[in-house]
Amino acid sequence: MRAVAVLLVVLNHLQFRHADGGYVGVDVFFVISGYLIGASMIAEFRRDAFSLAAFYERRVRRIFPALLAMLFFVTALAWYYLMPSSLIDYSKSAFAALGSYSNFYFWGQGGYFDAPSATKPLLHTWSLAVEEQFYLLLPLVLYFIFRSMPSKLRGTLWALTGLTLALAIWFVHVSPSTAFFWSPLRAWELLIGVLISQYPIRSLRSRLGRELAAAAGLIAILSAGVLFSSTTPFPGFAAVLPCAGAVLIIAAGQVGNSVTASFLALPPLRFVGLISYSLYLWHWPIYVFQNTTLILSPYPSWHRNTKLCILSSSLLIAALSWWLVETPFRKGRWKPNRRTLFWINGLCATMLVCICGMAVRAKGAPSRLRPEIARVGAFLSLDTDAAWRAHQCFLLPSDSPSAFRQDVCLKSVSGKKNYLLLGDSTAAHLYPGLIRTFPELNIQQATAASCLPYDETPLRDLPGYQSNCDAMWHFLHDSWYPSHRPDAVIIAAMWDGSSLTKLTPEIELYHRLNIPVMLLGPVLGFDIPLPTLIIANLRHQKGGRSSADYISTHMISENVSLDTKMRQKADFSWHISFVSYFEELCEGRFGATGEAVWHTSNGCPIFADNGDPLLFDMHHFTPATSAQFAEALRRDGKLPLR
Repeated sequence: MRAVAVLLVVLNHLQFRHADGGYVGVDVFFVISGYLIGASMIAEFRRDAFSLAAFYERRVRRIFPALLAMLFFVTALAWYYLMPSSLIDYSKSAFAALGSYSNFYFWGQGGYFDAPSATKPLLHTWSLAVEEQFYLLLPLVLYFIFRSMPSKLRGTLWALTGLTLALAIWFVHVSPSTAFFWSPLRAWELLIGVLISQYPIRSLRSRLGRELAAAAGLIAILSAGVLFSSTTPFPGFAAVLPCAGAVLIIAAGQVGNSVTASFLALPPLRFVGLISYSLYLWHWPIYVFQNTTLILSPYPSWHRNTKLCILSSSLLIAALSWWLVETPFRKGRWKPNRRTLFWINGLCATMLVCICGMAVRAKGAPSRLRPEIARVGAFLSLDTDAAWRAHQCFLLPSDSPSAFRQDVCLKSVSGKKNYLLLGDSTAAHLYPGLIRTFPELNIQQATAASCLPYDETPLRDLPGYQSNCDAMWHFLHDSWYPSHRPDAVIIAAMWDGSSLTKLTPEIELYHRLNIPVMLLGPVLGFDIPLPTLIIANLRHQKGGRSSADYISTHMISENVSLDTKMRQKADFSWHISFVSYFEELCEGRFGATGEAVWHTSNGCPIFADNGDPLLFDMHHFTPATSAQFAEALRRDGKLPLR
């Protein structure tokens, strides 16, 4: 069952198909942990033989050697690869991992499913923190029960389970991130493991009952792994399905064998189960460093070959970690005594604290990086909130629709032409350049993350995107356009093939309202953040200093053909002004000169004139590019619209 749980988690993190809900593997782990450790702990309490020191000795042997080995290795990678700001963040997360408060640390930074999560090498340690916090409190609860009311053990455990589950169900709708990360709201998952360890389901003694229960349990776990997704309200009530599945398999195994149990006992699955803890520890940092530094493969992390490379590397390192680190500390002739165990782990933890403390104190130690790498890398953490007027005129998923400031974003200015900038983040990134280059225009702004300006359908089906998108377009169409007439509308977004048909009703609306339209085509984009590609090019000298052949292979070529189709549609069907990013950027009139000349194979620049990267991620302009692109629009007479 450990093998099933860890494989679900790994396949989910590596974005394998049909594993969108694989994160439920962690919940299965919680049930297993509660069952194994709860059974041992209560048995000792019943014999009046429980020792807190002995209990934590077992926890240290189980958790810390492999964790510390991973942290030392990942810290070395962080020191070599991470940019100063990222190294500071990593160091703070290492403190949290060592102190078993990672869940609260990452809770304060955002949600588990947020895009920036894929850049946090120690995010996965949140679940270890949940367990350790639970096992800080469980001995105290059991001590109180066995000293004061031993006959009330079952009732008390059920009451705590019901209470924490009810709270989790409530919080998942009030504060999903809190429900996900807080240990009190996960306690019920461990507690049902404790309960099944003490109160077996005796009705499963029959062969048929065991077979049905075990099969139903495995189906429940796998169904959750396949059918759930990042949009499923979780953990809450949805987590009952995988947890109940784990309980059924355990309960069936308590009273006899079954076909499902025999399947789970197959040698390959047993081996993966043995190395499951190390596999959980190692797979995520490997994925993150591949995602951010291309450490294993020159292809993005979602590429099939890269996924297989990460998976095989994780299995190999996990097997070595289990063999060379986990096993010697737990059994065998080299197993250290308690004093030596605590001394070794304490010394290693202190060394890590010192190393990470120095990184924080040195403000990320920028001197360890080549100057050109440090400059480019700084754009990976570029804060665009102020420039894009985020949380007011550019709504993020964390914003409510009411955050949109009509009085600020749609304010009309007499004596100037009022142009409405409409679309998603690729519209918002134009705003800084437009207001700088066209002071004679008043640029109004109605933009929301991943929201295409048609059909009220966002690109990403995640909480926050849909509500903001719906509210934005309903407001514009139902309330604002009937009483306001901008002098022109500038539309930009992350277009796809369906845009050729879905845009038509929106364009027709502006024709009926007699509002001129300027449509910007598909963005120039890459499948990996451009600064990451530049840094990889610099580090490995792929093609030389002034070559971008390596970077060219990561350019999204489909956008070039879509650009041509949209231009034809704009010229011959929609009859509106069309601006091609590829024409404005990639025909030799844009980009840095001299030492910083890098262009893709189709002539697109890698840097703006001042040497800043063209993009700070996969498809968003840096401030210098935004300004320079707006200047190109003025130079070519594309704006103001005539």
